Amino acid sequence: MQFHRRQTRQRRASIILECVIASAILATCSIALLKWTHASGQISHNADTQTAASLLADNAAVRLKLATSANAKAIANRVAAELSENQGLSVTVTSSEFTPSNEPDSDLTGIHFTITVSGDKTPATIRHTWKIETTVPPPPSNNSTSIPLPVLSSQEPGGSVE
Repeated sequence: MQFHRRQTRQRRASIILECVIASAILATCSIALLKWTHASGQISHNADTQTAASLLADNAAVRLKLATSANAKAIANRVAAELSENQGLSVTVTSSEFTPSNEPDSDLTGIHFTITVSGDKTPATIRHTWKIETTVPPPPSNNSTSIPLPVLSSQEPGGSVE
């Protein structure tokens, strides 16, 4: 009978020990899962910020194609202010003029734009775009040397071309 009591106590002790170990494993897995969920949320937020910054930089680059050397700084400042105001990210645009160094007598000039989109104090993306211009005005149009463009006629469904 004493042997039977000892076995019962040992079983109870082993069941309690198993429950403690199972609880520790469950707690460890729960903590790891919560950390993973939090990290996943941060990665998703960073990816969204990076995508938005890339789209803003591309938008700014397209808008800056309208700039000339005379109004480059004004347009750059306006584009940066508009995009920064409308979006939740900081946009800065710097511009610098250049001429080809290998051709000093070239009639080409250019503007180099650097677009920096930042979020949370760190640059999210940096884009570069260039606008190349010629300083020589285009020749005046002379109707006698121009090639006439063909006139396109419209065609209605089921109709014929006139």
